[in-house]
Amino acid sequence: MDSVPNRAPSNLQGPPVKRRLSSRSPLDNSDLVDAVKCLSSDKQLPLHVKTILTHLLNKSTAMEDLVQQNRKLEENFREQTLDNEGLRKEIDVLRLSLCKNGNNPQLTTQSSPVVENLSTNVQGNCNIVVLNMSAQDLL
Repeated sequence: MDSVPNRAPSNLQGPPVKRRLSSRSPLDNSDLVDAVKCLSSDKQLPLHVKTILTHLLNKSTAMEDLVQQNRKLEENFREQTLDNEGLRKEIDVLRLSLCKNGNNPQLTTQSSPVVENLSTNVQGNCNIVVLNMSAQDLL
């Protein structure tokens, strides 16, 4: 008597069905804490399971703290980026006004000593070159 293995019905052999993402919001941390407390108080639950639950709760709390810290850091980063953009625009305006004033003949005086090619290092890489400024203008 040869037995033929039973085959699953043909409708179950198709490609696996993709699950849709759940639209539910994740559990609130306080709900998780309450659930772990309830399970921890169960006397029929083995000790190693209680230990695992406590460990998972601690990890969940630590992850929540990291997420909050990450949000604060992202917010600070956005604020600093906006500040930097504003400062860069201000630097560009000052450079333009410096170039316009440097070509202005009213700034050059023949009687006072002239400081030429005075460069000031700004933020390590940016150099501003000041031409035709008198010593009085520097003080």
